Amino acid sequence: MLERTRSALSKDKDLHAKDVEIAELKRRLREQTNKSESLEIDLEAERVKAATAEEAKQKADEAREISTSALNVAQNNYAEAQSIVDSWSPRLNGCAVEGWLTPF
Repeated sequence: MLERTRSALSKDKDLHAKDVEIAELKRRLREQTNKSESLEIDLEAERVKAATAEEAKQKADEAREISTSALNVAQNNYAEAQSIVDSWSPRLNGCAVEGWLTPF
C-alpha cells in the first residue's frame, strides 16, 4: 500500500510538472501571438506609409509635368509676342521718324 501511495504521489508530481510546463508553453504562445500581431500591425503601417509616399511622388511628378507644360506655353507665347514686336519694330521706327508717333 505504501508503494501505491508513493507511486500515486510520483504520478501527481509528474502531472503537476506537466501542468506547469503546459502553462509555460501557453504563456509563450500568447507572447508570440501578441508579438506576431504587433508585427503585422507595424507591417501594415509601413505598407500604408509606402503607398502614401508613392502617391505623393506621383502627385509631385504630375505637378512637375503640368508646371513644365505651363512653362513651355509661356515661352512659346513670349517668343510669338517677341516676333510680333520684332516685325512691327521697323515699321514703328519709321513712323516715329516721319512724325506719326509722338513720345509720351
